Amino acid sequence: MDGWGNIHNEPVVCISVYDIIEKSVFLVETIDTQDNSHNSEYLLNLAVEAINNCQKYDKIVRSFVTDNAANMAKMREELAQIDEIGAVNNNIRDIITYGCSAHILNLLAHDLEVNSIKSNIKQVIKYFRNSHKVGAKYKQAGGKTLILPSDEHFF
Repeated sequence: MDGWGNIHNEPVVCISVYDIIEKSVFLVETIDTQDNSHNSEYLLNLAVEAINNCQKYDKIVRSFVTDNAANMAKMREELAQIDEIGAVNNNIRDIITYGCSAHILNLLAHDLEVNSIKSNIKQVIKYFRNSHKVGAKYKQAGGKTLILPSDEHFF
C-alpha cells in the first residue's frame, strides 16, 4: 500500500499484491482519497478491504508492506493486532506488517548526504561535459556518460 498525489496533485492510494506462486505483481486497486484524511483508521479500513478482496479470489495475504510515514506505521500496528480479518474466509491470522526497506535506506541516504560533496561532484561532471578537449580524452580513455546527481526523492 502506498499513497501519493497523481499528475493533477490529487491524493490516491494504490494497493498491489505479489503472488508467490505466479511470481507476479497485480494491482488490487487505486483509490481516489481526496475526500478522506489519510489517518491510520482510514488506511486500516482500506487495507482490510483489500485483504478481503484478495480472499475472494482464493489469495491468502500473509504480509503487508507500506512506506514508513507515521500514519502508515500506526496503521501497520493496528493491522497486526487484528485477530481475524475478513468476512469472506475467517481464517487469516497473524499478518506480518513492515515498512519498506528500500524506503528506509533511501531516507538514510538522504540523511547522510553531504551537500558540499554533491556540489563538488556536479562541478567535476560539468567540467568534463563542457570542455570538449577534456571530454574527448575522457571518452577516449573508455569513460561512460556522466550523469548529474538528481535532487529527486525516491518516494
